[in-house]
Amino acid sequence: MRLAILILFILSPFLYSTDFKSISEVELELFELSRVDSTLVIQWETATEFNNKYFLLERSLDHQKLEFEIIDTLDGAKTSITNKKYTSIDSTLDFNYSYYYRLSTVTLDGTVQVFNNLIVYTPSVQSSVIESDNKQIFSYELQENRIVITTPIPIQSQLTLISLDGRTIHPNIKILNDENYSIDISDLPNGKYILSHNQNLVCKFIK
Repeated sequence: MRLAILILFILSPFLYSTDFKSISEVELELFELSRVDSTLVIQWETATEFNNKYFLLERSLDHQKLEFEIIDTLDGAKTSITNKKYTSIDSTLDFNYSYYYRLSTVTLDGTVQVFNNLIVYTPSVQSSVIESDNKQIFSYELQENRIVITTPIPIQSQLTLISLDGRTIHPNIKILNDENYSIDISDLPNGKYILSHNQNLVCKFIK
């Protein structure tokens, strides 16, 4: 059984450090979860890596308290300009609860740097979003046939979908209330899409 899982990205995929000697720049192309029987499979893919010795995969039941535990370590590519794929399997969780996952990198000089990106397993939601740069303005749930967006700013006339082959699609947006919108994606063919707001990247997702 494979179920796509909600992925929530809170900030852009850049890291905290600005010290060039210890910086580890990693460009994420993919960061997602899927359930396979009694395990969660966590996968990520990088487009480029610089000074990246290894990854730390961390998990939490309450990300607000920043109480994360390291559940896996995977060697990085140090420096690479080609796509690299990584997979970790988590078989030590209770599927009745929500779990938050994040990535950290350890540089060649031992500096630990934490990504601001989070992905979350939620038992009741089936979805898969690759990445977003929402800067805490938007929050998302990608469900089976719709994207639910929560934001305090009016967005209905500024959202567009772009398919992997470059086609621009004007989505059918339903206003749920003052801060919640629903985008119907039931008629979209399966594939990868970009959601943009006022010509700025919001997120990439897979249907």
